[in-house]
Amino acid sequence: MSHALCLDNSTLQRQVTAAIKDGYLERIADPQGNVARKICLTALGAERLSDSRAQSIASLEQILGDWSCAEIEQFAKYLNRFNSSIEEYSEAKRA
Repeated sequence: MSHALCLDNSTLQRQVTAAIKDGYLERIADPQGNVARKICLTALGAERLSDSRAQSIASLEQILGDWSCAEIEQFAKYLNRFNSSIEEYSEAKRA
């Protein structure tokens, strides 16, 4: 998971521990019976995630409200290209 999120293990562990303490995540036994433990989103975590997404969407709707469809499509295209370039750069640095 740390590789997917581009975080070192200690940073990820601190973030997970804080989210568990705040009630957003919980540790569960591995359903396959392995020694490793898994984490799961709690009901509170799901609620907060939903609220955060709704707030982000509302903000974007307000910010982009006077943009044309063509402008939004062009912005999305550039943003996608930018994000792909960042991923390529990060992967090249790790290699």
